[in-house]
Amino acid sequence: MGKYVTKKCSNCNGYIAWSEPTSGTKFGSPFVNCKHCGAPQIDKEYKEYIMLNPIDYFRLFAGVIAVGMIVGILLDFIIFSGTELIFAWICGIGAIVLHYKKSFLKLKEESIKRLKNKEYINQLLEYKLITKKQYDKFNEKYNQ
Repeated sequence: MGKYVTKKCSNCNGYIAWSEPTSGTKFGSPFVNCKHCGAPQIDKEYKEYIMLNPIDYFRLFAGVIAVGMIVGILLDFIIFSGTELIFAWICGIGAIVLHYKKSFLKLKEESIKRLKNKEYINQLLEYKLITKKQYDKFNEKYNQ
C-alpha cells in the first residue's frame, strides 16, 4: 500500500502529486516531472536498485530473512503446534525469498533499462545523485 504525496514545484509553484511506498527503501527514478511546467523535481529518497551499495543490499536481505523467520514462527505454531521450529523457519524464509526474488528481478530490469538512457544518466550526474565512478562501474558491467 502506498501513501499519496503532494509537493510544490520549485519552478512554477504548482503542486505535484504521486503515490509512493509508506516504508522501506524507495526504488525507482528520483525525478518527477511537474505536470504544469514539465520541470524535473528531485526526490532524493528514491534510489536506483542497481546502484545500491553493499550495505543497502545487506539491509534488504536482512529484512527479507527477518520477515521469513516471522512467517516461519507463525507456520510452526499454526501447522506444527510449536514442535518443528527449524523446519518452519526454513519454509518461511524460503517462501519469502522466492516471493521477493521476483520483485527484485523486476526492479533490477527496470533500473538497468533507465540507466542505459544517456539523458537520464546525465541528469543523475548533474544533480549528483550518482557519482561518475558508480556509473563507470555500471557501464563496465552491463554495457559490454
